[in-house]
Amino acid sequence: MTNKYQFAATILLLTNIFSCGMKRNKKVKPDHTDAAALLACKHGQRENLEHFIEKERQLIHKKFAFDKTLMHIAAENIHPHIIKMLCERGANINAKNDIRQTPLMVACKIGDSKTVKTLCEKGANVNDRANWKRTPFMFACESGDLKTVKTLCENKADIHAEDDFEITPLIFTAKSGHINIVKFLCKKKVNVNTQDSKGNTALIFAAKNGHANVVKHLCKNDADVNIGNLWETTPFMIACEKGHLEIVKILCAQNATIKYDLLKTKKEITDYIKKIEEQRKKETTKSIKSLFRGKKEKN
Repeated sequence: MTNKYQFAATILLLTNIFSCGMKRNKKVKPDHTDAAALLACKHGQRENLEHFIEKERQLIHKKFAFDKTLMHIAAENIHPHIIKMLCERGANINAKNDIRQTPLMVACKIGDSKTVKTLCEKGANVNDRANWKRTPFMFACESGDLKTVKTLCENKADIHAEDDFEITPLIFTAKSGHINIVKFLCKKKVNVNTQDSKGNTALIFAAKNGHANVVKHLCKNDADVNIGNLWETTPFMIACEKGHLEIVKILCAQNATIKYDLLKTKKEITDYIKKIEEQRKKETTKSIKSLFRGKKEKN
């Protein structure tokens, strides 16, 4: 090994700041070649990495800190060219780290569509499950990269999957406020009213986090504005509590049931609600009078 690699490897081993360095396990003996290979992988140095792999073939399958392989490290540092090279040399494309995430999941989490495309082309399992049964598609929806989401769909990702908490990809993306992905999933005809294990819908999360454009689009796609969670909290109630006046207006326009905690609601919202309540009373009175008039005319 040349002096520059020995120096880099020594620094990494001494400082212990290299996040994907040697696994903290007494059974694993730190090795300059391992550390230098990790450094080359992290920085996308294909030629150098190939040199270390030729020297020690087991590096292809070796697990380092947090059970990461070179594939994970290449994915998290956005190096599709390293991914290709490792696949050509027989690396396990579906290897899992300590939280059961594959390189594809890692790429989806950071919204790297190029690496995702490369991994899909090389045969990565698009419906694999990490801890809590999270899928690559869920990670992609949460991260918000539409290209990644579309690539996974083209490779037959399950857009209706649920994790251990019954959270769907739509709920993940609505919660994060990614309107483009919400629109994409609605076009795919996903169920907009599915509830997680606590009864929360995509609309409840969007209302809670102040994503007015997401709330509006979900309402246009037949989201039920009056579904409550296990605590009977509706999108309207949570929007009032969080002070999201624009969302309160959107939900009122969809005839949401008016129910809120006066002590937890801002004055500007309570003033608006009072106006809506007055309007609804007038409309109800008008409808009743019209109904009686119709009956009298018939008699």
